[in-house]
Amino acid sequence: MTRAALVVLHVLSAVVGFGAIFLTGVYAGMARRRASEAVRRYFRPGPNWAARALYAVPVLGVVLVTTSHGADRYAQLWVWVSLLLWTAATALAHAVVWPGEARIQGLLAGGGAGAAELDRACRRVEGAAAAVDVLFVVALVLMVARPGSGG
Repeated sequence: MTRAALVVLHVLSAVVGFGAIFLTGVYAGMARRRASEAVRRYFRPGPNWAARALYAVPVLGVVLVTTSHGADRYAQLWVWVSLLLWTAATALAHAVVWPGEARIQGLLAGGGAGAAELDRACRRVEGAAAAVDVLFVVALVLMVARPGSGG
């Protein structure tokens, strides 16, 4: 596989994964205001598989650093900070976004709770999704700027 193809896959997995988390936050905000048919469709029961594309991001990143012929090195701070930011974002997705998404799915499918519980779940998912995407944007800036890489 060419380096360009690896870069495309790396970027695509990040955009799909973090984009899906962004959309979850947007739809959670919409669900707080009005559970339209589009909101119910988005929060249909089951995992948000598109968001899981973010698992490919560090794998492809490691391959890119390894195959960079010394242009990027593990000794560079931006590599480790980017990986740390990805880890924090993924931990937040695991701890808050995805369980909250499942809770919203249950509430919208008639899981019994009232509007106040739906509002709480949606607010929590909105905030966590926003935090995940802020971490993503900071990591993206680091990966584009690659401070200390000489490139």
